[in-house]
Amino acid sequence: MLLLQQNKRFMFRFVVRAFMATLFLLFVACANRAKGPQGGPKDLTPPHPVKSTPKNGAVDFKGKKIDISFNEYISLNKTQENVIISPPQVTPATILSSSKKVSVILEDTMKDNTTYTIDFGNSLVDLNEQNPLPGYTFSFSTGSTLDTLQIAGTVLDASNLNPLAKVIVGIYDHVNDSTFQKTMPLRIAKTDDFGRFCIKNVRAGSYHIFALNDLNSDYKYNDPNEQIAFGDALVTPSAKTETVIDTIKPAPAPKGTKENKNAVKKDSVISVQKTIFYPNDLVLKAFKKDVYKQYYQKTERKDPNKVSFFFNTYNKEKPVVKPFNFKASTGDVVRYSAKYDTITYWVADSATMKADTLKFTLEYKKTNTLKGGGLIMGTDTINAVNIQKTSTKKSKKSKRVAAAPQFLQVETNIQSPFDLYSPIQLTVDMPLRSIDEKKIHLQSKKDSVWKEIPIKVERYDTIGLQYKYSISNAWEPEVDYKFTVDSAAIFSLYNTHNDKIENSFQAKNANQYATLTVSLLTYNDKAVIQLIDSKESVVKQLRVKNKGTTFEHLNPGDYYLRLFIDSNQNGQWDVGDYEGKRQPEEMYYFNQVLHLRQNWELEQEWDYSSIPLPSQKPQQLFQKK
Repeated sequence: MLLLQQNKRFMFRFVVRAFMATLFLLFVACANRAKGPQGGPKDLTPPHPVKSTPKNGAVDFKGKKIDISFNEYISLNKTQENVIISPPQVTPATILSSSKKVSVILEDTMKDNTTYTIDFGNSLVDLNEQNPLPGYTFSFSTGSTLDTLQIAGTVLDASNLNPLAKVIVGIYDHVNDSTFQKTMPLRIAKTDDFGRFCIKNVRAGSYHIFALNDLNSDYKYNDPNEQIAFGDALVTPSAKTETVIDTIKPAPAPKGTKENKNAVKKDSVISVQKTIFYPNDLVLKAFKKDVYKQYYQKTERKDPNKVSFFFNTYNKEKPVVKPFNFKASTGDVVRYSAKYDTITYWVADSATMKADTLKFTLEYKKTNTLKGGGLIMGTDTINAVNIQKTSTKKSKKSKRVAAAPQFLQVETNIQSPFDLYSPIQLTVDMPLRSIDEKKIHLQSKKDSVWKEIPIKVERYDTIGLQYKYSISNAWEPEVDYKFTVDSAAIFSLYNTHNDKIENSFQAKNANQYATLTVSLLTYNDKAVIQLIDSKESVVKQLRVKNKGTTFEHLNPGDYYLRLFIDSNQNGQWDVGDYEGKRQPEEMYYFNQVLHLRQNWELEQEWDYSSIPLPSQKPQQLFQKK
């Protein structure tokens, strides 16, 4: 009896343990199944088409639906942005994906004897890993022949040679003054991330070519904010069979099969006959038309004595501002910004300042909104209200607190070490009544003794809202200098004066600078060379010289060179004009970074037209874009 009970307890424990072990194994198995299959390389193979209706390259096709089957499940990515159909469609096509198939339904009226191209860009991806099938195109013809020529090239921003992505490039077989604005191109393509384009299935003939940053997606240039580019000459596509060196990579094993161990795994180099299409290196330089709406924007009178007038953009001609409800004083000052987009009127008469409202007449060129957007002369009457007179009441507390003295703000450019070749600069933001040079001191220390240096204060600004003065001196390296402006040495138009200014500094040594001389192998007397930094800010700009253009007194560091052909010789780069058939001024980059070291003279030869434009700009200048 005792033995029977012991056997029962043993069997019970065995069953319980077996049950718990089974549950544990089931749990682990379920967990592994939840994670999916483990191990193995990641799938990097894009999908590829296996059949289609009609066949790719079919002729005499009269239908409107194209079905393309692939070897795996696929999905579509940003079809509106990536898929381009040529000729362009007035009514967009419907593009659908289901399982392993893509369907394209053309909603637009089909043209007779026309080759159609559907460029999928990077929109076709496999469902699991999102591997794109790049550059896949499908073509067919509604006539008996399939056009096969191609036109390829690159679209660049004319101002900085940056490649322009997602830009439409189109061709026309005839052009008049309004073709680009009112007519859709015959065939189109879209640039990739590197600005490259390829217009496929082109019929033999000669064409005008354009590029358009199509903001409203109508394939027409009708928005002044759209960047455009146009070719100067007709483009005639051609093809030629040539022998080229090619590399064959071993094909991967199909998905779901084992790799053939005897298959060749190394790349093979062979000579093949290949059809090369021309032109394949066109460069289109895009620009935004230099047109704008020009109008007066607003007026501010934050101080009783100062009225500012603002325009929405620069004025080519200087506007004229005149008092309307008060008489101008001989001490009044009118100041313009460099581009005439801001005007400051300084009122000198104290009685006039007290007026709640000052009225002015403003004469300027503004856009005629009624007749084609040209500029016409207009006159506005402007009210300038003193915003400080919002309340005349003051708290008792404010009456008991003495107001802090308001000094005239004067800024200097002094720092230590100071530039050996620069003058001292004084900058103020309002007109001055007087500068007492006897209260401005420049001293040098030699043999522990401070010695006064004679100075002359000269005003050097010609235009701008600030007032700038300079004090020149032949600085000596490693000499101590002291610059002092006594209190009340400088008085403004309103009798405010400066607080005391005192700066001590030393000048740099001449051997702390670098020198760069650039010699053009192809001399052009209209060329302007710009020395720029890594942010493409202009450090110095010089008109080219026949025997070498020298940039002196440069701080050590990395620099880049840029050059433009100043056709109108106005000292600045200018955009093009489509209506006037004028291209933007030519821009070039030296394709290497220049490392300038202190006490070093670098001589650099430059053949600015020897390298194709798309390859000129140094890669370092693209890093932050």
